[in-house]
Formats: sequence, structure tokens, C-alpha cells
Amino acid sequence: AISVMNFNIREAVVSTQSTGAPVPMNFGRESLGSPVHDTLVLKLRDDKELCASPFVLSCNSPVIAYLTVDLMQTSIDVDDFSEDAVKCFIDAAYSGTLELLTKDNFRDLNKMVHVFDVKWMMEGCRDFFGEIVETLAGTLETIDVTSYVIDEALYVQKTRKDDGFINLVIDKINEVFDEEETSSLLSEKYSKRMGMLEAYELDFIYIITCTNSVIISKFIVAHLPNLREGLDANTKYLLERMNENNDSSAFTESVDDMFQRLLDVEGLTAEDMKFIILLQQDKFHVLKDHHTGVTNALKNNYADKINMLQGIRCSNCWEFCSCCVKYQIGLQSLKTVIS
Repeated sequence: AISVMNFNIREAVVSTQSTGAPVPMNFGRESLGSPVHDTLVLKLRDDKELCASPFVLSCNSPVIAYLTVDLMQTSIDVDDFSEDAVKCFIDAAYSGTLELLTKDNFRDLNKMVHVFDVKWMMEGCRDFFGEIVETLAGTLETIDVTSYVIDEALYVQKTRKDDGFINLVIDKINEVFDEEETSSLLSEKYSKRMGMLEAYELDFIYIITCTNSVIISKFIVAHLPNLREGLDANTKYLLERMNENNDSSAFTESVDDMFQRLLDVEGLTAEDMKFIILLQQDKFHVLKDHHTGVTNALKNNYADKINMLQGIRCSNCWEFCSCCVKYQIGLQSLKTVIS
């Protein structure tokens, strides 16, 4: 009896995969909870369980078909997903719709449908996400929704290496948000925890601002008051990415202001100062060509920093060491910039 049952399920699954039918289809929600049909146990967190028909789930998922038909499993662990997401998954398999999909269960359901390779549900999740993105109106009244789609898109990018969702979000933000709104969005969402951001989040900030030096420089400046012990690694990373932009028009008064403020950060080390100076030196001829008046002020600021640098103790001997390599490089960099 078992072999015949397995054979029938196998035939149905093969037929479904080869013809593209019948999923998604309505198998009937009224069948849910049937002790006769629902013989596959889905094991949730906290020792909870849900039951479903192995036939219905196998028609939707080749992975579940393999587990139940080839490996003859009668239970599957799904404790990586929330109970709400698993219920939505089962309901969708039975009804052929994603009526129970919400913003709250989207992340786990999207993850689950990829794990179990349910193509039509993948498309449904992408459509659902796209509809939310389309509601963005370019005002801070939608900050919660904007923050939500950014987080979900970055999660997909990080876990699945899929840039499709984040590109959708970036395109929409660039379409409907003006410069001030984008600056406010980034400051509200990231500036206070800048030092704790992961690389993929920093890359998003750079991508969303890479064509607008005003936005990224204002974002960096907004973060500087949080620094008490020199530059953190994330600030340096963004500055280096910013330095990749060779467009001379990218160097505005906002960028000039940022460099002046960088030199005033509390607790700058000789290495920090060298980093800032050399970064600015790379672009100084561009600044000089486009904003002579502003960069004259920078020159005066750099000149003041020479005296500061001369008072920095050598990190090796802890004396005021004029022969220290860091001192010599930093001092020479400053003099080169203001010459």
C-alpha cells in the first residue's frame, strides 16, 4: 500500500513539473486539518507542530516531493521559519493564493519558498514587495515603509546574494525622494549607529548617494559628533568609497565643510590625520580649480594642524619624536597640501 501511494504521488509531481500545471491551484482549504489527508508533520519552534497533505505540498514543492517520496519522510523540520510564515505557506499551497502574506511574515515566507523551491510563490513574494515599494511617496511620512523595504531588500541581498530587491528600492528612492529627503532618511536610519553597520549596509549608503556628494558628505558630518576616539573604520570606509568618484563636480562646498570638520574630530591619531590629509590631497587640485575661496579656508585649517601634528607623541617611543615615520609623513603631507 505504501509503495502504491508513493508511486501515485510521484506520478502527480512529475506531471505537475513537466506540464507547469496544476499549481498554483485551489486544492480546497476545507481539506486542511483532515486527519486522513494531512499526514505530513511540519515541526515548528517550541515543539509546536502543523500537519498538511504531503500530496498537496509535493505538487507545489519539488523539495518536499523528494523528502516525502524519495526519502519517505513523514515529518519535516521548519523551525527556521515563524509559525505565521509556515501557516501562510500551507494555506497558499492549498488555495493557490498568497492571501495570508503580510509585511510581518514576508521575510520568513520568502526565505521558505526559496528553501522549498516553490516558483510561483517566489514570484508572488516579489510582486508583493514591489507593490509596497510603489507606495513610497518621497516624503518622511513614509519613513517607516521606506525603512522596512530597505531592511528587507538588504536582507535578501545579504542572505541570497540577490540584488533585484535592493535595485528596485534604490530606483524608487532616486525617483521620488529629493536631496533633502534622502539626507534625512539616511541620517534618521543610520547616523546614530554608523559604527555598527555592516559592509552591505555601507555599500547601500554609498550606492544611494554616489552621484550626489552633498548627501553623502552631510551624512558623514551628521555622524561625526558621535566620534570620541578618532575616526572609526566605517567612516573611513565611506570616505574611501567616496574618493572613488573622480567627477570634479562632486566636490562642492559640502565636501569642503566635511573635510574641515573631519580635522576637528575628537581624539584624532596621527594615522587618522594622515588618512584625512592624503585623501584630501588626492582631490585638492580639483577643489582648488572649482572652489578657490573655500579651499583657502581649508589651507588655513591645515596650517593650524601642522602645529597640532608636531605635538603628537610617537606611537613607538611615546616621546615628541620628529624622526617618527608617521610624523614625517603626516607633516610632509600637510605642507604639500598648503603649498
